Amino acid sequence: MLVDSDSFISVEKKLVKQGKLQKFEKENGPVTSLMMISKGRIADDMRYQLVENLAHHPLHIVYKASFDQYDETMNCIFDRQTKKPITGLWYTPQRRDFTEPPKKMVQLFISEIVNNLTDSTGIDLPIWVFINDKAHLAVTKKDLS
Repeated sequence: MLVDSDSFISVEKKLVKQGKLQKFEKENGPVTSLMMISKGRIADDMRYQLVENLAHHPLHIVYKASFDQYDETMNCIFDRQTKKPITGLWYTPQRRDFTEPPKKMVQLFISEIVNNLTDSTGIDLPIWVFINDKAHLAVTKKDLS
């Protein structure tokens, strides 16, 4: 489930008004999936697994992705300076019978973070991602103004 599905409705309306969503769909086909990247947090039951300074270093940020078609969030800690993940992925189920997203979604999550990450400010969050089999359209607040 998307963490904030209402924001997708608002973003979609703005993209339609700007003509960006129609252009994307004309060139690539209809949107078939949604992903939202936002700031995450380390689950309490995972804190013991992480070195204290790893989890609380000012350049280390937890990012999470939520999806419209998968019932969990995907999480990872990234270093803003190196633009590399410093932990593996972990999943936080939103339901008991969740299915992990396919490798394509994992790669998209990581590439969006790496492509947008800066060592000084991090990322303009959230990132709304409209996806189909051919391409994706990633949007931040600055793209909507």
